[in-house]
Amino acid sequence: MDAAPVRPGVLGQAALALADGFARVLMEKGLLSQAEYVRGFDLAIEAWTAADGHPQQTDVLQALNEIRPVD
Repeated sequence: MDAAPVRPGVLGQAALALADGFARVLMEKGLLSQAEYVRGFDLAIEAWTAADGHPQQTDVLQALNEIRPVD
């Protein structure tokens, strides 16, 4: 059985949601501070901003900015 085709960006957005959920669990358990949580988003946004030419750059940056927590 063949896998159904996946629209570009869907897997990346699913991975972002999974990573965000995992980070939230770590925060709830006291293993990750709010500042560390926000810093992770800032580092990811910096890395994707520098990923010029990557076909998913715009989609990933948009998704990161949409789910980034407020300081």
